[in-house]
Amino acid sequence: MRGNPALRILAVVVGFVLLGIILARLTGASTGTGDPAGSSRPAPPGQPSAQAGSVPEKLRLETRFAPAPLDFSLRYLGRTLLEGHGPGQVFAADWTASLPPEGADLVISATWPPAEGQSPAAAQVTVTYPDGTVAAKTFWLSDESGPANGRQLHDVLTISVNPRAPSS
Repeated sequence: MRGNPALRILAVVVGFVLLGIILARLTGASTGTGDPAGSSRPAPPGQPSAQAGSVPEKLRLETRFAPAPLDFSLRYLGRTLLEGHGPGQVFAADWTASLPPEGADLVISATWPPAEGQSPAAAQVTVTYPDGTVAAKTFWLSDESGPANGRQLHDVLTISVNPRAPSS
């Protein structure tokens, strides 16, 4: 083979540099010129995201019971939003939350005394949005529900970011 080895090495190095530049542009490495079309990268941890539902909303939570439970709790992602213990039947609180676009699951747990001739128990969870829209669900517990030492309810209410959005 003829040719200068130094020129061959130089050609290989130039080839790798060009390949590196092309790959850097294809994978979106920053060149400091900015992105005029906007970036699709997620916000860094701890920074608010620009997705729908990322703006905190002040929601009103209300629970009603008939008859009054021994105790209850309303939770979101393991955090207690509302809880109470006997004899009250209506409990309410304000909750400021940034709901994810797919909605949020509120978990209700309640315990009533043993049935012994009582009528079925009911729990209603109501969420009122800032614009006045209401999301509500009623949960029923029959006399046969739960152990003999008390009837228990564990259920979920899923709320959405925009409950007035048209369904498809």
